[in-house]
Amino acid sequence: MARESFLSRVIAEFGRALGFADLKLDEQGRRTLYFDDCEVTLTVGAKPTDVLWVHVLITQIRPDDREALIYLLQVGEVLWSKNLMTVGLDQAGELVHGFSMLPAVHVNAERLKALVLEMVRVAVEVNRRVSSRDFPTSGPVVDPGGMIRV
Repeated sequence: MARESFLSRVIAEFGRALGFADLKLDEQGRRTLYFDDCEVTLTVGAKPTDVLWVHVLITQIRPDDREALIYLLQVGEVLWSKNLMTVGLDQAGELVHGFSMLPAVHVNAERLKALVLEMVRVAVEVNRRVSSRDFPTSGPVVDPGGMIRV
């Protein structure tokens, strides 16, 4: 019970830092937010000692779009190697999702805010590139400062 209260406080503090006066999870332990037309869902595991999942809907593609799939595989590899998120497709192969998790013992509002905002920044840029067919010839990279360039 104490862990649930702790996560509730962290999520409320995270919400206030982003301008949401009263951010709470629903009865299923979820909350969906929208940033720059990017859908982000926070989910707390079934047990209070579980993890906080952050899910972002990145983009939609056609399952036969080989060029977009190759780009998304490259993006996924870079994002995974930087411990930002894992990228995957839905069962139909059309919706591209990003997932990250924070173990409950490591969650704080500042870390959650940084993670969510970076996931949104990357998702918006990847969506822009896929929508405009603007795939970088070198693929995604991590610059010397550690910034992920998709």
